[in-house]
Amino acid sequence: MDHTVKQAVAEVALRPAKPLMIYDGDCNFCKFWIRRWERSTRGRVDYMQSQEPLVAERFPELPRERFENSVQFIETDGRVYSGAEAVFRSLGYSRVRGWPLWLYQKVPGVEGLTEWGYRFVARHRTGFSRLTRLIWGGEFPD
Repeated sequence: MDHTVKQAVAEVALRPAKPLMIYDGDCNFCKFWIRRWERSTRGRVDYMQSQEPLVAERFPELPRERFENSVQFIETDGRVYSGAEAVFRSLGYSRVRGWPLWLYQKVPGVEGLTEWGYRFVARHRTGFSRLTRLIWGGEFPD
């Protein structure tokens, strides 16, 4: 994997009480999937839109570009993860549990492949938003 593309893990001073996923609230694709993850994590993860002024106030050490490039997942220890790793860490609090993160961390090639896939989808969100609506309609079934 090209480690120059993947953002380094950051740390924030103001640690959240619960894990926190920060996402692009202007992106319909992002909002669709976040609603799904919110149901799956059942209150064990908080979610905020990156456009909320409170995000910049609470986490001044995170440059705006981080939010523009990918989701940001902040653990209760203050460590910040981006992209596919952020998604897999958040899913660890869901019914899915930790197997996607385990694959990401332990199986050769999975990290690079999933980060590439994340970047590809992020660059083509409009098309993937249409595809998601075509497959699942306006909302996921429960």
